[in-house]
Amino acid sequence: MSLPQTKKLNQSSGKTGQDTRERILAAALQLFSAKGVCGASTREIARSADISEVTLFRHFPTKEQLLGEVINRYSLSEVQELIPDIIDYPYEEGLAILANQLLTKLDGLRDWIKILHDELQHSPDKMHQIYHSFLDTLFATYASYFRAMQQRGSLRDFDPELAARAFHGMLFSFFNIEEILQRKSYRATDRDKAVAEFVRIFAIGTEGRDVGLKPTNAATKGGKATRRSGGKEVELCNFTKGGSLDGH
Repeated sequence: MSLPQTKKLNQSSGKTGQDTRERILAAALQLFSAKGVCGASTREIARSADISEVTLFRHFPTKEQLLGEVINRYSLSEVQELIPDIIDYPYEEGLAILANQLLTKLDGLRDWIKILHDELQHSPDKMHQIYHSFLDTLFATYASYFRAMQQRGSLRDFDPELAARAFHGMLFSFFNIEEILQRKSYRATDRDKAVAEFVRIFAIGTEGRDVGLKPTNAATKGGKATRRSGGKEVELCNFTKGGSLDGH
């Protein structure tokens, strides 16, 4: 009789285990963003979540575990949920969805990212392990998308893990320059236009489209691209599949 009664009390108060966990994560994100990971104490986080510190430690035995879950919860889970949904989308459209989702998420976490990057320069090894473990999982998530598209024959042969790093790096660099370094205050760049162009460039490289070799003042001789330089005809490097830097 006592067990159902306890469950009923928990339900009526709205303080289920999952609710408590979500409140802890929300409070941790808020305080980490305001004070940094090192500056926000577990006691403050518990107080903000309206629970005791003992209850917090029942869910997250260490502050490092709490940090890891905050990073995964607010940065990774939505990306992982997107992948199955965009597999059937046209490739560029799927990339654009991923790109916009990442930039929107980064923008929402801007204050925390500023503090986190500063702390990573002076933090214990544990924080580096948590952060880079998150990056490993994020890259693996993007790589799973590229690998699935390769298996469908939509993409050429390349290393999906390295492509994931290139895709993320391209977008994070844009966010970092525009939002963290505040280039937008000097000369703003239209985000939609930037995303469309980044995605187009990335898609051309990974789809292996035959875009043709059309350099300025270039000609074709014997099936090879050439250019006039200093009065001489110079053969251009062949970067097509199977080509080498010596043009053979």
